[in-house]
Amino acid sequence: MDKKRILVDIDDTLINNKWHLAINSFLGTNYKREEIKHYSIDKYVTDNNERLRFFKTFSGDNFYDGCTVIKDAKRVLKKLNEVYDVYICSACVMNIGKGLAYANAYNAKFQILQKHFPFISPEKFIFTNNKNIISADVIIDDSLFNLHGNVPTKIMFGGFMNEDVSDSELKKLNITKVYSWKEIEKILLK
Repeated sequence: MDKKRILVDIDDTLINNKWHLAINSFLGTNYKREEIKHYSIDKYVTDNNERLRFFKTFSGDNFYDGCTVIKDAKRVLKKLNEVYDVYICSACVMNIGKGLAYANAYNAKFQILQKHFPFISPEKFIFTNNKNIISADVIIDDSLFNLHGNVPTKIMFGGFMNEDVSDSELKKLNITKVYSWKEIEKILLK
């Protein structure tokens, strides 16, 4: 019998990233983590050349240094991996004006996954900006954009990036919002 397939996001789903620190360092600002509501740098840096410079500066191999694993993520994901066919799926290419900036995040994401989730085979790492084209039974992500695909079970990992998504919108899109990996454990490991 085939296992059901799960797609799991990295940033702010498995790992507490430091996006706000990169923005603060680049702009000389003092944003708190919860004040950053978008992963799109366009919201904070409007000039295309400056955006490209931002990505060259902050998307290198050390982007995840000092980042922490979200509470219970490792324990629950390990259990899920025994029952489901788990894939880690994350974006690594950013749209900058009329072109693309390859965020140099491939290696950084690969390394953080190997360090904290060695029980997931690297063959199951998917780096794409369009998660909605991948067939799965379950998707766990913090971005509403990534939860629009034709996946039967959609779980939004709640946080400040998606706190403005209304309950009615979640219901319309058949998305369950959770705030911990213990909640995911209850839903998927009944």
